[in-house]
Amino acid sequence: MCCIAGNLDAFAPQSDESFRAIEEGHFPAPFLNEAVVFNIPIRPDFVAAGNFNGKNYLDLAIASKGGTVLYVLAGDGKGSFGKPQVVNLPGPVRGNGTASGELGTSKKFSSLIVGISGRREARRSWCSQPLSKG
Repeated sequence: MCCIAGNLDAFAPQSDESFRAIEEGHFPAPFLNEAVVFNIPIRPDFVAAGNFNGKNYLDLAIASKGGTVLYVLAGDGKGSFGKPQVVNLPGPVRGNGTASGELGTSKKFSSLIVGISGRREARRSWCSQPLSKG
């Protein structure tokens, strides 16, 4: 998997210098040159970013459709990620996937929603601990 940082100037110029360059036909590249490449043991269908370990860095949660495992990679705040940590799920990930954000009252962690198949129509699981130890 590869994470590439986007160049905000390419979408919304941030300085007079950027505006002048665009006026002259010099458009900034949409992606920055640096990329972080890392291996994960699945072909990812769903990737969500959030503060899943409470350290205020962006972490990644990765899953594949039909898989029963969620991989959480702790961010280090410098653009790299730790070794994938396994979170076993109670059923296979559904096609509607994952979502993350600030849900509820917790300010320390991001919330993560993963659609899973099971014997019931819908399941709800709450985790009051970090998803990652990193």
